Amino acid sequence: EAKRAEEKKQLEHERLRQLEEQAKRRSPKEKMQAALDHFADVTRTSTDYVTQLRAKRAELVKERMEAEKTERFAAQQISYAEAQQTQAAEDEDFEAADRLASDIERHTLEKNKQTAIVKSIAESISQIEKQRDAACKAVVACFIDVNSKLKELQADVDDREKQDGVLNQFANTSKRLSSETERLSSDLKHIERDESVLADEQKELESQITEQTKEFEEKRVEASEKLEVVNQEIEELRKKLAEAEEKAATLNNELSSYNGSIQSVRSKYSRQLGRLEKKERSVKESRAEWQVEHESVEKAKVAHESVVAAHSEEMLTREKIIEEIKVEVSVAHDFEDIVTSAFDATEFIGDGNQAFDSDVLKYEAAVDEANNNVISAESTIQSLQEELSTFDVRVPILEAEKKVAAAKRDFKAAGKASKEIKDALARKEQCEAELSGDAMERKQAAKEELQKVTLLLEEKKSIAAEKGKEASLKRIETLRERIAHLQSVVKELGVDPTDSDSINVACVGAFVIDSQISVLEAEGKALGEKYGGWETDAVEDSSNAADEANDVGDVPSDTVIDDDTLQEYATLVAEIEELEGKIDQAAADEDYDTATELEEKAESLRSKINSLGHSPEQMAQALKNRATNSSENESPNNILD
Repeated sequence: EAKRAEEKKQLEHERLRQLEEQAKRRSPKEKMQAALDHFADVTRTSTDYVTQLRAKRAELVKERMEAEKTERFAAQQISYAEAQQTQAAEDEDFEAADRLASDIERHTLEKNKQTAIVKSIAESISQIEKQRDAACKAVVACFIDVNSKLKELQADVDDREKQDGVLNQFANTSKRLSSETERLSSDLKHIERDESVLADEQKELESQITEQTKEFEEKRVEASEKLEVVNQEIEELRKKLAEAEEKAATLNNELSSYNGSIQSVRSKYSRQLGRLEKKERSVKESRAEWQVEHESVEKAKVAHESVVAAHSEEMLTREKIIEEIKVEVSVAHDFEDIVTSAFDATEFIGDGNQAFDSDVLKYEAAVDEANNNVISAESTIQSLQEELSTFDVRVPILEAEKKVAAAKRDFKAAGKASKEIKDALARKEQCEAELSGDAMERKQAAKEELQKVTLLLEEKKSIAAEKGKEASLKRIETLRERIAHLQSVVKELGVDPTDSDSINVACVGAFVIDSQISVLEAEGKALGEKYGGWETDAVEDSSNAADEANDVGDVPSDTVIDDDTLQEYATLVAEIEELEGKIDQAAADEDYDTATELEEKAESLRSKINSLGHSPEQMAQALKNRATNSSENESPNNILD
């Protein structure tokens, strides 16, 4: 196991060493592109993570708002129930007080439950906000990191001393290869001279051997020819086989004798032959070694030439690469602040309507309580009516029982029946009194209270909706401004954030900004669906937005509105404004009946404006145009101005 672990460690070390060597052999262009690729990958991953955290936070915020509403509603219910319980205890209506105690307990449990949920959600939101801040800082850190790496690469590429060292290294390598080439050339001359001497000696020795064995060679050739003839005769003349074989044996003996003589002569020169063989082997070995060294030097020359060529090409593009790196460094530095601003622009801003929502919840609880009071009063009346109906049946039965008991002279039973009859009649009178008095009054008071708090609830809902719309419209305007600003930044960069083929700091930064624009547009769209006022085209371009704003309400050149219609429109508008002032005053004085009547009158006047045959926008614009072009004194036209 230890051996395998050691081998694994060595393999990992070798792999890292190879990666380092590959990194060293990379050109500056390749190093810059590798840094940008890693930067783009990490930045996009971090940006997507920020988007996920923001979506999760928005969901939790919605859940918290719902839980807070439920919590406030439960608290309001507890407050009203406690007030009702106190009143019931003072009125000695202990049955109602006991019923309210159970309601209070139920609402208290619900309130505690929602409080725990709100606390848990708040902790989750806090944790997500910390994670989001860390993720946003990680995105900004990506730009800082790539800025630092590109500066290091620029310094490395622009390192003059390193370039001088590389040139000195190239010069030393060239000198070494040149000296090796000269040495190999000298060795080759010596080897070729040794080979020439060896060839001459071999030729001379063979010449001497040939000279001394010439006679034997001739005789051997002659014997060989005769042997061949004899062999033919043996084939042709089998009858003379014995004789021919004898001759053949004789000739073989002679041939062996001649070969032995030749071998004996060659044995005289065995020392010289052995020396030549050794020398031949040495020369061959030298030739082989020279060949190996020659190939090695040639390979070194090719490698050196390729390195020199690559360096030359790198030197030619060096200034261009340095300029590219400087541009990327500058863009990365600019994006550090731009990205931080982009993330700040997407911070969540509350709608500021919690006070109005609290009022709505307060009156919702009041409506619920008033409704319960109405139901309770109706239930009491129904109980009294049912009890009265029982008296109509029970009293005659008791009268009959009393008569029967008296007839039987069971005066004790008769007295008991008589007492029960008196009690029943007394209770009947009491129920009738309550039914015609307090019970009906409580029911009527409960209904009036329900109607009153219902009107107040509708008013609070209307105010809350209006304030919510006002705050949302302000938020939408802020979103438009921020989106326009971010779009102008992307436009100035001149890059397409959806272009996945180009990898540089500007493209990645544009992707980050575009993701934040999408977040802002999603928020604006959500507010627009709820309150209106959001148009996608309005945020495409700030200048287009301004032009569109100026064009709103323009009257076409061919639309003509007569003076009488304009005068009637101006009068109606003035009356509506006067009524709206009175409505506001009545609402402030809590005179809601008067406010309702005035609102109906104002609505009637608005209907008249809509029936004039032109849209209110056209008539308002016509009034403005006439006021601009007219030199008359102030008129009703100036009301809208």
